[in-house]
Amino acid sequence: MRDFFRTQLYLRSEYLTAILKANKDRIFVKPYKIPDERTLFQSRFFMMESSKIFQNQHVFLRYIHNLRGLAILSIVVSHMVPFLDTSKYPLISSLLQIVGSNGSAYFIFIAGFLFQFLSKKYNYNTYLKNKFFNVVIPYILVSIPAICLCILRNQPFYKTTDLNSFGHWSLFQKIIYLYVTGSHLFHFWFIPVIIIFYLFAPIFIWLDRYPQHYKIALPFLICLSIVIPRASDDALVLQNFVHFISVYTLGMFCSHYQAILLLFMNKYWQFILMLAILLIGLEINLVSISSPLLNMIYINTASKSILSIVFMFLLWQFDSNLPTVFHKIVSKLANLSFGIYFIHAYIIYTYMFVLKYLNISIGSNIIFFTVSLAIVVLASIFVVSISQQILRKRSRYLLGC
Repeated sequence: MRDFFRTQLYLRSEYLTAILKANKDRIFVKPYKIPDERTLFQSRFFMMESSKIFQNQHVFLRYIHNLRGLAILSIVVSHMVPFLDTSKYPLISSLLQIVGSNGSAYFIFIAGFLFQFLSKKYNYNTYLKNKFFNVVIPYILVSIPAICLCILRNQPFYKTTDLNSFGHWSLFQKIIYLYVTGSHLFHFWFIPVIIIFYLFAPIFIWLDRYPQHYKIALPFLICLSIVIPRASDDALVLQNFVHFISVYTLGMFCSHYQAILLLFMNKYWQFILMLAILLIGLEINLVSISSPLLNMIYINTASKSILSIVFMFLLWQFDSNLPTVFHKIVSKLANLSFGIYFIHAYIIYTYMFVLKYLNISIGSNIIFFTVSLAIVVLASIFVVSISQQILRKRSRYLLGC
C-alpha cells in the first residue's frame, strides 16, 4: 500500500506542484518557497518535499480552522435539535438524530490532527501546563453554576448509573464526581475524555514517530470503536475515551500524510462520501426497525470520521471559491470555539427558560427553530466576545479562548 501511494504520487508530481502553487496564498500565512519543479520531478523523494511544505510550523491551515468553526456549529445544532418536535415525522427524526448527533467526533478528529501537526515542538510538561490553563481551569470555573444546581437538586444533570447513590454522598464526593465525569451538564462529558487524551500524549507521540504502526493501530482502533459504543451514560468516561481513540488517531494519521491524503481525496472523494452516506442510511434503517444489531455495533462515529475527512478535503479544495463572508463567519466561530463550547448550554437553557416563561414552544416549527438556533449562536458569540473584551488575555483562563 505504501509503495502504491508513492507510485501514484510520483506519477502526479506535476499536478501536486500545481496544486501547491495554486493554493499557496490560502494555505500559508508566511511565505514558503515551493520546491523547484525540476528538483521535485527528478527527486525520488519528492513526497518528502511536499510533506515538508505541509508540516512547516509557520503554516496556517485555513481549511482545518474552518472545519473547527463548522464543528462547533454542528455541536450547538445537535444540542438544539431535542427541542424540535419531530414526532410526526419519524424518518426526519431519525435523520436529525443520526446526522446531527455526536458532533464531538469532529472536534476530536481536529484535536488529533492539530496534535500531530504541532508535535515537532512537543514537550510533555509544557503541553500539560498549557492544557491545564487553557482547558482544565476554564472547565473548573465554568462548571461552578451547573455544579451548584446539581447539588441543590441533589442529583446529576442527567441520569447516570450512580444516580441512586449520589444523594447519599458527602458534598466533597458529589463535587469530585461531577467534575470527573462531567455529569453536571449534558456537554461536559467531553472535557474529562479529552483530558485523558492529553495525559496519554507520549503514547500518541510514539505512534507518530514510528508511523509504520498506523497501518496496524488504526484498523484495530476503528474496529474497537464499532464494537465498543459511545456510552449511553456519558459518565462512563473511560468507555468514551476508548470509543473515540480511533477518531483522534485518524486525525493524527491525516495530518501526518496530508500531502498524500489530499491528492488521494482529489480523485476518490465522491466514493468516500458515498461510503459515509451508506453508513448513515444503514444506521437509519437499523433504527427504524429497532434492530438488535444496534446493541452490537456502533457505526455513527465511523460515518462521522469519514465525513471529517471529506469535509476537510472539500474545505481545502474549494477554499478559494468560497465567499469571503463565509471565511469571516466560520473563522469567527473557530476562534471562539472553545468559549462557545463551554457556555452554549447555559445560553440554550436560559433561552428555553424565557420561552417557557412567555408560554412559547418551538414545537415542530422549523422556521422558529432556525431563528432560535441563530439567537443561541449569536448570543454565545456575544457573551464570549464581551468576556474577551473585559478580561483581555485572562479570558483564556475562563473560557479557553
